[in-house]
Amino acid sequence: MEHAINYFSKFKPKEIGIYVETHNRNAIGLYKKYGFKNYYESWHYIVDLSSFDHEILPELKLDDYSIKLIDVHDLLKISNIFLEMNFTEMKSGLESNNQSKVPRLRFLGLLKNNNLVPFARFAPNFSRCRPFHYTSIDDVDPFIELMKRYKLPDKDYVRITFDKYRELANLFAKRNYKKHHHLYKLIKPMSDL
Repeated sequence: MEHAINYFSKFKPKEIGIYVETHNRNAIGLYKKYGFKNYYESWHYIVDLSSFDHEILPELKLDDYSIKLIDVHDLLKISNIFLEMNFTEMKSGLESNNQSKVPRLRFLGLLKNNNLVPFARFAPNFSRCRPFHYTSIDDVDPFIELMKRYKLPDKDYVRITFDKYRELANLFAKRNYKKHHHLYKLIKPMSDL
């Protein structure tokens, strides 16, 4: 651990961050011994789309919703809505994705009455949304339904990875969606180095 901290300190970061499974008490204890502190929780759920279609879709109202591919010009607006989003990372990813002959990612925004509500970077090959942000939990199901047009035909699920949204984790748990990961993000501030 000391070697790793010394290695990263050469790059003069503001902080060192690490994700650890919430059930891994030994690792958490070790990281805390070296000055890491809990920053937030993160979840990774797998939504079975056939179950979603059977249980959620019949009740879903989509009249006020549409989905769009986000471009670079939308990112500033998105970063003003979702303040925790890493603007530089998203901009870099979107620009490199646009330069690729075969885009690997889809940057998707859900519009409700022309206002952006959820946003996600979607990777069709993995059928994964990461990061995933939303303004109201009521907009999550419309997003899942409308993003399906961007998934690959052989994928009957979508992975949704999100930080800090305990309300969404509780909803997904109540629906018995498969929880793949439940993590803590631990941070060691640079001032401790």
